[in-house]
Amino acid sequence: MKTWMEQDPQPMRSMRKKTPVKIYTGNGWVKAVVVQWSATGITCYVPQNPKGKQTVTVRDNRNIKEDSSK
Repeated sequence: MKTWMEQDPQPMRSMRKKTPVKIYTGNGWVKAVVVQWSATGITCYVPQNPKGKQTVTVRDNRNIKEDSSK
């Protein structure tokens, strides 16, 4: 079985605004909230981003997943 990042690239999925997600950064998975969706990427608000940038655009479907923890 392939690990998460060894999967083949997939088209970007659609996500509603305000959906809680986890995005993969160099430091691992961080919690975020969807702000905007387009066919080329999903823009997320990251309240506690270690790099200081508050919004991040994810362009690879393997780097974003819905946050199942409440």
